[in-house]
Amino acid sequence: QTTNLPWGLDRIDSRNGRSGAYNYLYTGEGVNIYVLDSGVRVTHEQFGYLNGSDGSRAQSGYDFIDKDFSADDCTGHGTHVAGMAAGRDVGVAKDSRVYSVRVLDCYGSGSTQAVVAGIDLPQTNH
Repeated sequence: QTTNLPWGLDRIDSRNGRSGAYNYLYTGEGVNIYVLDSGVRVTHEQFGYLNGSDGSRAQSGYDFIDKDFSADDCTGHGTHVAGMAAGRDVGVAKDSRVYSVRVLDCYGSGSTQAVVAGIDLPQTNH
């Protein structure tokens, strides 16, 4: 159970409004989450393992803006989104793996081609 959390996480497990807590049965272990956004700061402490193991559950998938394998976040938005999905303290799937797929530039713009390629990435690589 998680308490003192954002309203969205509080609301996700309740049919009748907010309860003040997020109760979950599963941690997301074995789940891969692909975040298509401005990138993800894969070194963020929220992507550490629940059991305290060293390393990060997050890694770069591909950067369709710079056309390389370093999909670092330049705006913070993608890291925020990844944190809501898989953050250790206030994420939905706290033990899932996160793959950063950068399809937006540092101004929040991206091409349809980059977004479609980003959507195809999990299917072709995993």
